[in-house]
Amino acid sequence: MIEDNFIEKRQNYINVEEHLKSIDDKLIELHTILKDHINDEKDLTPVVKELVQAWKAASWILNFVKWVGIISGSIAAFFTLLKGHKQ
Repeated sequence: MIEDNFIEKRQNYINVEEHLKSIDDKLIELHTILKDHINDEKDLTPVVKELVQAWKAASWILNFVKWVGIISGSIAAFFTLLKGHKQ
């Protein structure tokens, strides 16, 4: 009875140790994956910065075009109003 209990505890200990070993292996694999991902991301950083600069430049140009359209529309409406009052 005591021997059976000891063998059962020893078997449980081996199972736990195997489980911990598998967890360690998974953590090492995750560490490798994250390390590779970070290295790949370093290559993308300049490209992303360039893309952000292009977006900001396009945004400025679009705002400029928008304001030119608003001002020219206002001037055209004003001249149309003056032309209508002269008749």
